[in-house]
Amino acid sequence: MEPLPSLFESDDACSRRPAAIPLGTAGQQYLMPGNIIERSASLIYLTAQGDVPYKLVPIARPKAQFPIVDDGTQVVADPEGFTRYDPITRWIESLDAAAIG
Repeated sequence: MEPLPSLFESDDACSRRPAAIPLGTAGQQYLMPGNIIERSASLIYLTAQGDVPYKLVPIARPKAQFPIVDDGTQVVADPEGFTRYDPITRWIESLDAAAIG
């Protein structure tokens, strides 16, 4: 078994295999810059903490405040607000699942 590359030499090894997978523009943008392992670890950690690390992923911040519905007894998310996930949903839908898996 070949030893793993050092962290500083890991970008080529980490991007080679995923580069062959059709991840679309957003996925390819994520793989292009350096420090893939560090960014991926940060992405996983921050997401697990409930944070959206916009600086690490090619996804823009929502342009508007997340809408709510307040009927005087409870405050809930307005279903109209879920449209903010449409761009990432379209990207996920565009992925070729057969080629990825």
